[in-house]
Formats: sequence, structure tokens, C-alpha cells
Amino acid sequence: GGICKLHDVEGAKQWYQQSAAIFQRTMDILRLVVDGSLNEGVTYGSYTSRAITQFAFLLNRRSKTAEFVQHPWFEKHFDFLKYTILPGYRETVGIADSSPTWFYGPESQLHFLDRFVLNTGEANWLAGRIRENRAKSGRLAQA
Repeated sequence: GGICKLHDVEGAKQWYQQSAAIFQRTMDILRLVVDGSLNEGVTYGSYTSRAITQFAFLLNRRSKTAEFVQHPWFEKHFDFLKYTILPGYRETVGIADSSPTWFYGPESQLHFLDRFVLNTGEANWLAGRIRENRAKSGRLAQA
């Protein structure tokens, strides 16, 4: 909320600065993850990657710089998403107790990566294939 109300609410600037600092620490940790993955795997990691990409988008929009999106983890996260999808663009590599699909996305994450990080069209293309092939019912449908 502090990002949206930065100039309207007392204390919003402090909240914004604190949240930006915490986000930067998160990205500092992710700098150590050289393959763009998340420790939660594909399914549960979709929660985290959605939150990270949405917050990076908001911080980037507010700061009017690319400092929050120019990060090696974002560049490799596309590879993680791309190489964990099974043929047919409907299922992912399920590890341990994971679901065979994503909990959130990955279309929004892919669109973010294409628009702000990659600028190649490849992530948007992949999002389109996933959307076209997403199960509408049954065990592979999103809840």
C-alpha cells in the first residue's frame, strides 16, 4: 500500500523505503541462485516468483529506473520456467509432493520477464503456449 500512497499517506515513504530494502536483500540472496530456480520447486515456487515479479514491477514503476529488474536471477528464471515444462505445455516437472502444474501463473511471470528483462518475445510466446494448452478441468486444472 505504501507504494501506491507514497505522497498521500504519512508513513508511506518509510514503508516504501523499508520494503525496497527488504526486497533488495531478497534479490541479494537470489544472486547466489545461478540457475533461476527456487528452493520450493516449480509448483510452490510459482507463489514466490509471482510475488517477486509483481513487487519488482511496482518498485520499478515507482522508482522509474530499471534497478529492480536488472538482475541475473530474473534472466535465468525464464530458463527455469522453460526447462521445467513437459512437452505439451500443460504439466511441469513435479518433484516430491508437488502438483504437476503451477499454483500461480506462470503467464504473469513470463510476461514480466519478457517486458522488463528479456525483450525477445520468447517468454510471451511460451506464456501463449501454456495458456492455449492449459487444462480446463480434471486433475491438471488450476484450482
